Amino acid sequence: MTSFLKFKLPVALLIVCTAAYVVFMEVQASDDTDEQVSESAMWQPSREELAQINHACNANAPGYAQCFIRQMSEIGAPDDAVSFTRQYAEQNNGVVAVLEDFRPVDSVDLGYAYFPAASEVKHGWLLLNGVPSIINVDNPDLLPESQMEKDPQYAAMRQSHAQARLLLDSAERAPDAVPEMMTLKDSNQRFVIPYSIKDGCPTCAVLGHAYFSFDFDPTGQLLGVKYQKFSAEPAH
Repeated sequence: MTSFLKFKLPVALLIVCTAAYVVFMEVQASDDTDEQVSESAMWQPSREELAQINHACNANAPGYAQCFIRQMSEIGAPDDAVSFTRQYAEQNNGVVAVLEDFRPVDSVDLGYAYFPAASEVKHGWLLLNGVPSIINVDNPDLLPESQMEKDPQYAAMRQSHAQARLLLDSAERAPDAVPEMMTLKDSNQRFVIPYSIKDGCPTCAVLGHAYFSFDFDPTGQLLGVKYQKFSAEPAH
C-alpha cells in the first residue's frame, strides 16, 4: 500500500503542475493576442509624408498594403500605428486605414480612420476594443436596410425620390464630428450612427438621414445593429 501511494503521489503532482502550466499558457496567449487599441496607435501623417508613400506605393497594384505599412515604418510612424494599420488591412482584404484620432468611451471606444487610397470617402468611424475588435460602421453588410425600408416615413420620401439611397459622406465622419453615445439601463453600450440618404448619387442633394444603433453588452460583445429612425432633411 505504501509503495502504491509513493507511486501515485508524483503522478498526481505531475498532473496538477501540467494543468497549471496549460492554464498559464492560455492566459499568456490571451494577453498576447487581445491587445487594446489606444492613443499610442494614432498617426497623423503630413502631406509630405503621404506624398512620399504615394510615390513609393501604387494604390491600384497588388501589395499596396504591404508597401504602405513598410513606408510607415521607414518614415517613423509609431510602432502601434503600424500594427493597427497592419491589423486593419489583414481583417479588411488589404484596405489601408490610418488611425487619425482615438476617443476612449467605455468597453468599446471610438476611432477616427483615414483611408488614403479611397477615391471619395476618406474618413470613417471605427468602434474599437470590443468583439469584434475593429468595426467599421460604414460597412454596408452590417446595416439592416430592410428594417429602414419598412419605415413609413422613409417609404413616403421614396415615393417622390425613387432613386434615393444610403450614400456615405466623408464630412460626416470627420474628427470634429461625434456620434451619439450612451449607456443603457441594462449597462449595455450604444452608438447611434447617422447615414446620409442622397437623391441617387454621391454628389446629389441630401434628403435625410437614417440612424442605426450598434449595441454592445458590458463586456464589449456586439449584440447587434438596429435601425432606429429616418429624419428628413429640412427644406431650404
